[in-house]
Amino acid sequence: MTPLQKKSLYGGFAALGFVLGLAGSGCLNSTVVCSANLKACGITCADVTSDKANCGGCGIACAVGQVCQDSACICQAGTEACDGVCAVTQSDPANCGGCGQACAGGQVCEAGACKTACALGSNTVCGGACVDVQSDVNNCGACGTACGTAQSCRAGACSYDVVAACFNSGQLVGVQTGTELIGAHAQLGTNPFLLAAKSPFVLVADTDGTLRQARMTDLTEAGAGNPLGTDPEGLLSAPPFLYAVTDNDNTLTVFKETDAGTLENGYALTAVGGYPFGDNTGPHTPARLNSTLYVPLFGNLYGGFPGTSVAKLDVNNPATPRDAGVIDLSGLDLKSFDGGTAYAEPTAATVFNGKIYVALSNLNMSYAPQGPGMLAKIDPADGGVSAIDLGADACLSPYALTTVGDKLVVSCSGVSDYSAYPVITTSKTGLVLVDANDQRVGVYAAGCTPAASDAGCVDPSMGNLAVVGQRVYAADQTAGRLFVVDVGDAGFTEVRGYGVAEGPLQVCTTADGGVAGQLVSDVTAIP
Repeated sequence: MTPLQKKSLYGGFAALGFVLGLAGSGCLNSTVVCSANLKACGITCADVTSDKANCGGCGIACAVGQVCQDSACICQAGTEACDGVCAVTQSDPANCGGCGQACAGGQVCEAGACKTACALGSNTVCGGACVDVQSDVNNCGACGTACGTAQSCRAGACSYDVVAACFNSGQLVGVQTGTELIGAHAQLGTNPFLLAAKSPFVLVADTDGTLRQARMTDLTEAGAGNPLGTDPEGLLSAPPFLYAVTDNDNTLTVFKETDAGTLENGYALTAVGGYPFGDNTGPHTPARLNSTLYVPLFGNLYGGFPGTSVAKLDVNNPATPRDAGVIDLSGLDLKSFDGGTAYAEPTAATVFNGKIYVALSNLNMSYAPQGPGMLAKIDPADGGVSAIDLGADACLSPYALTTVGDKLVVSCSGVSDYSAYPVITTSKTGLVLVDANDQRVGVYAAGCTPAASDAGCVDPSMGNLAVVGQRVYAADQTAGRLFVVDVGDAGFTEVRGYGVAEGPLQVCTTADGGVAGQLVSDVTAIP
C-alpha cells in the first residue's frame, strides 16, 4: 500500500482502541464489553445480524433449516418453505420430494424418494433422513450438528468458503459462495491485514507484529501467535513452509510447521530462516516458481528510493534463502503521462503460464499515477522482462493479481482523492481480465451508479482478490465491501455490485453501522 493509503487507514482509530482497551481492562470484570458489530448476550458477544442462536436479538434462535441474515431468520439454500417449516425435501421424511409428502412409518427419505433403507453408500440415517454427513450443513460430521450462517460442510467440518479481514474493527467475517450470505463477525487481533488459508486454519498477519491463526470453523483464535515484523505486505503458503514479507522491516521471514499435533491450538510454526532486503526496499507480495522466490520491491519514494526491481531468492533450502539476482524494471516503457517520470512500483507477483507476472503501480514521486496500469512479464528461463499495458481508460495503480482458469485477473485501485477524508473519491478502479496471449479481454468498472451515489455510495477502490471456481471476490479499500464477479470467455459478469439489485456484500462496518473509511484489507478462499 502507498503511504497515502496507509494514512487513510490509520486515522480515526482512537475510539475503537478505547473500546478494545476497556474490553481488556481489569475494571470491568462483571461486564461484557463487545467490539464493533457484536452485542453482549450473557457472557458472550454475538453478531445478532447473522448468529442463528441470537438472530435479531439475544436468545432468538432460528429453526432447523434456517439461517440468520440481516437480523432475520430465513430458509437456507436447498430448502423449501413447507407449512412454516424450511424443509430439505431431498431428505426430510415429512416432506420427501415435496411439501406434505410424508414417508410411511419405518421408511427413510433419500434423494427425494421414500425408501426402506438408504441405498447410497455415503448416506447416514439421521431421524429418517438419508444424509451425507461429510457435506450436509444440518448434519455435518454427525447427526444434528448444524453449521452456522454462511457456512458450508466440507469433509464433515463446518467452514466458510471465503474469509475477509476487516482492518479497522480488527475482525474476520466469512462468506458462503453461491448464496453470498455473510457470516458472523469474529474479533481477531488488532488490525488484521493479510490472510492465507492453511486448513483447518486461516493464517492472519496483523499490523501489531503478530502472525495469528483462526479456526476455519468459527474464526476464533487458536494459540498464542508468532512474532512477525511490522507492516506485513505478503504471505505465501508453500507447506510446510510459509513466506512472510514485511515492508517497514524490509525482511522475509520463513516459518516452518514443526508439529501438527492435534491442531487444537493451531499449527506449531517456527521461524527457521529469513532474508534482509535492505533499507527502503519495501518487499511486497511474492510468487514462487520451482525453487525461486520472486519478490517485488516497492521501495520508498518519500525516502528517495523508487521501486524499480524484483528480487530473486533461491529457496531450494527454504531455511536459508540466497540472493539469486535482481530483475531490473527501470528499462520498461511505462508510457508516462505528459512527459513526467514514472516509476514501476511493483506491488504483487503471481505465476501464470509458466511466467512471472508483476502488477506495476506506475507512480510519480508523489505516489500519484503517472502512467496507465501495467504488468511486467518475466521469463524465468532468461530473466527477460516485457511490459503489458492494461489501459489508462480502465486501470490505474494495479494492486493485486490472480489466475482464474486460463486467464489472469488484475485489480486496479485507481486514483483516489483523500482531501475530504473519510469521504474518498476514486476513479479508474475495477478489474481487468487478461488472456493467455497477454491481451485485455474484459473490464469490470466497480464504481457507484448515479442512483447509488445519490444514496450516499462511497467510491470503491479495488484491492486484494480471492477465487472460488470461476468466481472472484474483490476487496474494497474504502467502504468495507466485497464486489463479486464471475469470469467467462466473454469477460466479467457481475454477481454482487452496483450494477445488480443486491449490491455489493457489506462485510465491514463501524460500531454504529457506518461504512466510510472501512477497509477490507484481504480476502482468501478456503480450499
